[in-house]
Amino acid sequence: MITRTFRHTLISSAGLGLISLASSHAAVIIQTNSQNNTADSWNATAAWNGAAPVLANDYESNATPTTGALAATATGLGTTVTSRVRNGASSTFGGNSLKIVTGTELLVRNAGTVNTGNIILDNGTIRSVSSVTFAGTLTTTTTATIGLGSTNILTINSNVTGNGTFQLRSSDGAPTIRFSGALLTAFSAFGGTLDLGGGPSVGAVTLDFNEDYYIPATLSMGAYSTLDVLNLDQAISVNSFKFGATTLAPDNYTAAELNSLFGNGAQFTGGGSLTVVPEPSALLLGSLGSLFFLRRRRSM
Repeated sequence: MITRTFRHTLISSAGLGLISLASSHAAVIIQTNSQNNTADSWNATAAWNGAAPVLANDYESNATPTTGALAATATGLGTTVTSRVRNGASSTFGGNSLKIVTGTELLVRNAGTVNTGNIILDNGTIRSVSSVTFAGTLTTTTTATIGLGSTNILTINSNVTGNGTFQLRSSDGAPTIRFSGALLTAFSAFGGTLDLGGGPSVGAVTLDFNEDYYIPATLSMGAYSTLDVLNLDQAISVNSFKFGATTLAPDNYTAAELNSLFGNGAQFTGGGSLTVVPEPSALLLGSLGSLFFLRRRRSM
């Protein structure tokens, strides 16, 4: 499975390069109006200087919009915003991409909606107040905050890309963030960190996976709360796992074994496993070392 995934990573990376070239001449449209009404849509003309988003352009939220700027408002996820982009119905964002920047959030409200688009989080926030789904692409090269509250479920069918950090948080209650993208592409172009929990939230978030993913990245938890949960009902492989300040040694672990090592005895659930695999560079060095050892023995 890992070999197939590495091969697909190369293909996906090449594809991303082609996408970047194709959109390199797109105009960047900056948000002019904060969307503060529950009926607002991310494709509404009022948010984008009077013109609906089109595929030829890239779009960017604005912490200081011309109209509708908010007083600094806490999201409950450890971030503060002064402007919003909203979506309230199942739809595809009309632009080539939507970048959510520092001090702004993409707020999704209505239960059951499917929100599709090429979403880039540049220190921005995605917040949902209902159970919703995201599809398309979700990218960060900096820090992104994604969260919700109550017992809602945020399903991410998007391909996750970039080398930044996704902070997965709860504003209250015990929500779930579930990754359900395609097995070979969901994480093939991601090399950053999935950071479970954090911030001043009073709730606890459960992280769940719907496939036996290999994630060529870091998974971290336990630095903020003893209530956040990693549900291992699949066989998940990562390059690195950190619980608080402790980095787990490469090996295969069950939920019971992880509970005996960390947390409050209930932070790891499910009948699957977590495998920490060495970085590709470490594998290469190990292979070269073994080859040198064999050659030396043969020459003796």
